[in-house]
Amino acid sequence: MVEASAPISMDLAQEASVLKAEWSRIRSREMTASEFRELYKRMDIFFEQMGSSTSTLNENLQNIILEQGFQDLTGQVLKRVISLITEVEESLVSLVRIAGQVEEVVGITPREKNQEETDEKTANIKGEGPQVKANEREDVVCGQDEVDDLLSSLGF
Repeated sequence: MVEASAPISMDLAQEASVLKAEWSRIRSREMTASEFRELYKRMDIFFEQMGSSTSTLNENLQNIILEQGFQDLTGQVLKRVISLITEVEESLVSLVRIAGQVEEVVGITPREKNQEETDEKTANIKGEGPQVKANEREDVVCGQDEVDDLLSSLGF
């Protein structure tokens, strides 16, 4: 809005300055009748331009004021939301802390048997995925240079 208003304001100021200089010539009686007629037409155009330009400037300024008020309200809402989120986060942290202490307060301890079963299950799990023995195979890359060569051969 300001960027749109600035040229309008500058044009009005420039034209007013020119007309003021011409008006000074009239007052000192240095202007001919034909120059006066030309000045008369320019003043008529200027007054028409002044009416439409000032209404545009007024509209832009009102919109700027409204948008600043909206921005202030948005900032206030965001502050409230941030404080609410902070409060919820603090409450959740407290809840997690309390939940972690429930076993101690009630006297419940995890069964050792369950722990042994879990240890046995994890011991039986073997790594899954490609079993590549790079020392025994020729189609496996072993260094960065080989990776770069492979990528360049694929067009990367």
